[in-house]
Amino acid sequence: MFADVHELNQHFVDIWREGNTGFPDLGPPYTAQAQTQNEAALLRFLDQVEQVLAHPPRSREEAQAVQLRLGAGIRCLAEEVLGIQGTQLDLFPSQAFSDVSEEFVRKARLFDSRLSAEELYQAERNAWTAHGLQWLLGLPVQLTPAILALSLLYPYTDNTLDDPAIAAPSMAIWTSQAPVWACIDPALPRVEKQPPPAA
Repeated sequence: MFADVHELNQHFVDIWREGNTGFPDLGPPYTAQAQTQNEAALLRFLDQVEQVLAHPPRSREEAQAVQLRLGAGIRCLAEEVLGIQGTQLDLFPSQAFSDVSEEFVRKARLFDSRLSAEELYQAERNAWTAHGLQWLLGLPVQLTPAILALSLLYPYTDNTLDDPAIAAPSMAIWTSQAPVWACIDPALPRVEKQPPPAA
């Protein structure tokens, strides 16, 4: 087995050493003025998103109207700020992303109806990344149990671990309150700074 590990290690060392050491082409530079304009455009769009999160649609018709408005905003942002051409955007599977986003919200609310709109958005950003990778790899854009589970970790773990109001030494890691179905190993540390179990 050690020979296999050594061989594999050497293979990747060789790839590393054969790599181009030149600085990559990062595309056209942006002036300070262009950066300021692009940031302003992004902030305007994020304001629209925050308005939707603060006042979610209450009917299917309202949801479709919001979807159209945000879709147009994303397209405008992509063309004007990122310089993506309309023909390139037409290749993007917008309907598939919309469908899996709706499915994500439905399943997340079934999992925990107490999740706020902001927490759902926080979780769904991770799902969108996974769906983008599915699309880029030529796989069907679909919500898998793994994508749902991984994405739903964030509202629970990040918001607890990042909360400055919780004192570090006594802060219980989320595993201490994890439900039985999470199959958390009882030997894992349950309080921050508790030493891990001996091997």
